[in-house]
Amino acid sequence: MTKLRCYLRTILLIAIGLSWFSGAMADLKDGLAAYYPFNGNANDSSGSGNHGVVYGYFDYR
Repeated sequence: MTKLRCYLRTILLIAIGLSWFSGAMADLKDGLAAYYPFNGNANDSSGSGNHGVVYGYFDYR
């Protein structure tokens, strides 16, 4: 009986721990000011409208 109780207690603690950690995760876009994926332009992909200006040109291909 004590092994079963220990097993159930362990499962309960793991379940509580996982539920606590899942609530602590944040969205990566929360509070994001700008996102530049370096895809050939200086447009902000986050939706904030913080577009940049490209000066000069460099071909890295």
